[in-house]
Amino acid sequence: MEIGFVHFSSEERRRVNNALQRLREQGSVDELGIGRVRDAFADLLFPGISTLQHHAKYFAALPQLYHLAQKENYKSPRDVKAKIIELEIKLTKDLVAGSEPGTGGITGSSVVEGNKYVKYNPTYIYWTGLVAFGIMKESGSLYNLIYDYSRHEKTVKYKDNEAEEGGIDDDGGDGVVAFYSRPTCNFDITKKMNIKLNKSEALFIKRHILSSEKTRKTLLAYFLEHDEITNENSDFLEFDISQIHDLKIRQQLELARKFARFIFPMHVRYNYIYADGCGNELSKNELHNQFLEELDKSNDVHNKDTLSEIFSFLGSNLNDSSIRFFCEKALNAILEGKSTGDFSKLDNILVDRERDIKGNVRYKLRHPAAYSFDPNHLVHYHYLTYRWETAWTMVNEIREGLGVGNG
Repeated sequence: MEIGFVHFSSEERRRVNNALQRLREQGSVDELGIGRVRDAFADLLFPGISTLQHHAKYFAALPQLYHLAQKENYKSPRDVKAKIIELEIKLTKDLVAGSEPGTGGITGSSVVEGNKYVKYNPTYIYWTGLVAFGIMKESGSLYNLIYDYSRHEKTVKYKDNEAEEGGIDDDGGDGVVAFYSRPTCNFDITKKMNIKLNKSEALFIKRHILSSEKTRKTLLAYFLEHDEITNENSDFLEFDISQIHDLKIRQQLELARKFARFIFPMHVRYNYIYADGCGNELSKNELHNQFLEELDKSNDVHNKDTLSEIFSFLGSNLNDSSIRFFCEKALNAILEGKSTGDFSKLDNILVDRERDIKGNVRYKLRHPAAYSFDPNHLVHYHYLTYRWETAWTMVNEIREGLGVGNG
């Protein structure tokens, strides 16, 4: 089934494209190479969250699944992986059977009945979060950890004073353990399981996020600490930032939003060049007009001070000097174009940038005839949101599990 729309304005088209973008896997299209800035801000605001994730349940269910898997003996890490996938398939079937009909976001649900499974299994998708939240060990492969554990004495002692979120003491031997936080989800591969969190699962995840070194001082934790803050207006750029009283977190959010507004007109211009190269005059003219509109709306962020503030703040979190150099050149071209009405210098910069990112063969702006321009599916035609929607899904599911009314 194809999903399309009739647009009446550039703003309506952008909003619909935002919605369509959330139906697809995000993050794969990065024609101008700004992904490292996007990820740097996303990792500051919502560490452990990715756009491939859909439900907080996995942060409670997967640890229990690993706990179950490590009870067996294995000949190699490959055997461990096969066992994990076998259990994940059973978990998927249990979640489908135990959740409301039509529930989306259950990994592998569309293929699992045929006993096939997805390339990106739940462990692949949620592992970064399990580590960031302090639920799983950071070093080493999960499969190697469980394999090493299977070769040693399987006596695991939980810390008595951590009945809810726990840790694992080593067993007095080599101290090799794969799972090191007490599971709270009673995973049973013979029973149905609802995708919604129960109270103990929600508390388990929340406590880890609020205590983990990587997440406890982030916007993700702040939302979980302040139930009065909601996302009734889910638009990232329209969220009432005055609700954030932590000055460092507010600065992160403010600068992330400034960069989103800074870069979006360049993506509009990218599509303008693409439409021009493909001979689509109607889309070309529409996109040129929208480009000028977006420049006007983002006039307050298109200046050297704002750009310097953004990149100075990211500092060591952004290990890529080329993106700053590109943004500086593009900014100069925008400022020059505003005074002369000629944006050809910016166009050349965008063409060169895509070539540098993708190489001579694969990039669209130099070889538009090799691609098909679709005005209903423009390239990166949305503001950066830094995993905002996914993070709120997790927060609201945890709140619902805890019985928070406004979650």
